[in-house]
Amino acid sequence: MLNSKWRADRRSRSALAGAVGALADTGDERANIERLRLLRHSPPKSKATANCGNSRLGAGYRSDEMTRVTLYMRSDCSLCETAREAIRASGVPVELSEVDIDEDAALRARYTDDVPVIFVDGREAFRHRVTPQQFAEYVRDPRAPEPPPELATEKCVPCRGGVPPLHGEELQTLAKELGGGWTVVREHHLEKSFPFPDFASGLAFTNAVGAVAEAEGHHPDIHLAWGSVRITIWTHKIDGLTRSDFVLAAKIGRVR
Repeated sequence: MLNSKWRADRRSRSALAGAVGALADTGDERANIERLRLLRHSPPKSKATANCGNSRLGAGYRSDEMTRVTLYMRSDCSLCETAREAIRASGVPVELSEVDIDEDAALRARYTDDVPVIFVDGREAFRHRVTPQQFAEYVRDPRAPEPPPELATEKCVPCRGGVPPLHGEELQTLAKELGGGWTVVREHHLEKSFPFPDFASGLAFTNAVGAVAEAEGHHPDIHLAWGSVRITIWTHKIDGLTRSDFVLAAKIGRVR
C-alpha cells in the first residue's frame, strides 16, 4: 500500500479540487494514477514504487529491463496480498505501484469487488488471481493465453427467450470464474480488448474468433482496429447475459 505519509490532508485536498476534476476517470490507467498523485501530493516516483525481482531471471529477460506494473488493491484483501507475492515470486524485474481503490471514489466504483486488478505496461492483464508462472508468461508474451477456466469446456446453449438475464451474485460468481480481463458492463454485456502488434495479427484473431462463434452458434460483436480487437458479448434475445455468454468468452480466451 502507498505510504500513509504521502496522503494529503483535507485542506490540501480542497486546493487540488480543480486539478483533480479536470482528470475525470476515463478508464485510462495513467490518468487514474495521476488522479491519485494529485490527491496525495505524490512523492518522487522512486518512493511511490518498489523494484521487485531477483537475480535468477527467467529466460527472455534482461537485467536492465523493468516491467511497469500497477496493482489496484484494497487493504485487508487476501487475494491482493497473494497477487503481490505472485508478482514478486515470478522472477520478473518490475516497477510495482500499488493503488488502494478505496482512496478514490471513481476507482472504487470502477473495480468494486474485482480487486486485485493488475495492469502490465499500461494494459489490464489479470483480475482476481495470478500465479508466478502466469505473470512471467504474460510478460514474455502479452498475448499468451491464461489456463482456460472450466467454462471453456462447456457448449453454448441456444437461448429461446423467456428466461431472465443474469444479475447480482450469480453474475458476479460467473465473472470471477471467467477472469481473464473480461469486464461485465452494467450487468448487460461482457467486453474485452485484445492487443496486437499490427493489423494483420488482429485480423487473423478476428477470423479465428469467428470460427469459434460459428461452431458454437453464438456470435459476439467484434470491433477490429489497428493494434487491437474489442469483443462484446451478450444474448440479444433477452437483451442481457446468460451462462452461454461466459462460455463463449472463455472459449475466445483460448484463441491465439
